[in-house]
Amino acid sequence: MKKKQAAMPRFVIIVVIIVLGAAFFLSRISSGRTLSPREYFGVSGQEAAIVVDGNVLEKKGIVSEGTIYIPYDTLWRELDAGYYLKNDGSLCMVLPEETLTWSRQQQPELFLEQEDTLYISAAVLEENGRLAVSQYADPARLVVRTPVQDVKSALVTKDTPLRTKAGGGNKVTGLVKDDTVYWIEQPSGWLKAYTPSGYSGYVQQENVDTANAADAYLEPEERFVFRNIDAELPVSMVWHYVDMPENNAYLSAYLEETRGLNVISPTWFFAADGDGNLTSFADTAYMDTARKEGIAVWPSLTDTFAESAETGEVLADDAARQRITEQLMAAADAFGFEGINVDLEMVKAAGAHDFLQFLRELTAAAHTRGLIVSVDNFVPAYTGYYNRKAQAEIVDYLVVMAYDEHTASSDAAGSVASLPFVRQGIEATLAEVPASRVILGVPFYTRGWTEEMGKPGLKSAALTMETAEAFVQEHGITLYFDEAVGQYTGTGEDSSCRYSIWMEEETSMGRRLDLVSEYGLAGAAAWRIGFESNNIWTTWEQYLGQ
Repeated sequence: MKKKQAAMPRFVIIVVIIVLGAAFFLSRISSGRTLSPREYFGVSGQEAAIVVDGNVLEKKGIVSEGTIYIPYDTLWRELDAGYYLKNDGSLCMVLPEETLTWSRQQQPELFLEQEDTLYISAAVLEENGRLAVSQYADPARLVVRTPVQDVKSALVTKDTPLRTKAGGGNKVTGLVKDDTVYWIEQPSGWLKAYTPSGYSGYVQQENVDTANAADAYLEPEERFVFRNIDAELPVSMVWHYVDMPENNAYLSAYLEETRGLNVISPTWFFAADGDGNLTSFADTAYMDTARKEGIAVWPSLTDTFAESAETGEVLADDAARQRITEQLMAAADAFGFEGINVDLEMVKAAGAHDFLQFLRELTAAAHTRGLIVSVDNFVPAYTGYYNRKAQAEIVDYLVVMAYDEHTASSDAAGSVASLPFVRQGIEATLAEVPASRVILGVPFYTRGWTEEMGKPGLKSAALTMETAEAFVQEHGITLYFDEAVGQYTGTGEDSSCRYSIWMEEETSMGRRLDLVSEYGLAGAAAWRIGFESNNIWTTWEQYLGQ
């Protein structure tokens, strides 16, 4: 009689099923499915994908008669490529020593308009010496490489897939031995890479010859690159508020107390109307005084101290921009100042592209005369749309106006420039701009705050260092040093009001100027001369003196 075969225990069966199921599931994750090219690039019909440094843009181009066209706004929003559409409909690109122009009348094949969108032929991009541009078919796509830092390239050592995730995911495309890949990230065991043909994803690091990787930085053609003019370092600068010609005469008295200063920026130029005409307070005697003291003059072009047309409207007018540049250059020739400080604070997001075009036109003209161009920027949290990365590729220095943390319109009392606020402004700027091109803007002023007891609202007044001391004395404020904000601060009360202040003096100034060396910045600039106490210059010279 046959023996009855022992039944496999139920729990063993369950474990085997789970293991086999898990193995099948993991194999599916590892292998995934293969994306079709059109699915990967997200195109249909006559659309053309636009790929920049491995990133497939959401905005698409179109194909017409075998040519790829790219939306005009993509040229400057995504590529920072320097293209600008002029009022007459022509396209231009300002270079340091020439301007390239593509005429809509003479070269109509380069322009295409569909559904209120202007498209530009890829042939125009191929003339740009700052870009590497390739066109592919099936599906149609325009693949662009820009001068991105820290990019490496290497050869694939064996056939291997490019996947959507590190560790697995869907297959984007297949790589074969000796293919080139570019990468900028290295997740554990994987490379985040992209191919010359526009595919991007993850490849196992063991299948790429990283030991023989090469620097793949795209070196732009020389004639397309604005080369910086270097100032005497560290830059030790103050602004001088000149709102009438008579104010120029105060320079001698101001300079008697200063120490460690090498640049002064008088507010000499501002827009007088919407046509780009400037009001000028430039002064020969002022220049003579500054030269005698060995101080360079970088007068400011500002839109904040006079009634003028909307800044964005002025900058959008080709003739107005040209008129502004011509007047500044004529003044530079006549008075011999060494630089120009651009302080256009009323630019809105819609005018950011026109602002960059103005900087290109101005800098090209200024550099032919050896003039340094600096541009003032609020901290990025306030004006991220100013495109500091593009600015830094044009001008010589960006000034971070690391103040106005709290202003007259603030709902709560607080510091004009607390140390964390200043540090955040620096770090956000350095995410886009090399430290060697950044000047830290600091305040010589503070605010005294008044809150009426039992009443809503808050009042404040801008105070010089001297009047801030008087405010403290008048309201019986006891000061203490707040390490968190890097300032002396205090509050006082009487029967009707509460008074608060965050002081500006030698200690707070030293804490900020420490950041110049900590971050390797080019120097510092203060708003404004005449607001400081005399003893501030000891600190200024200690940190910025030659």
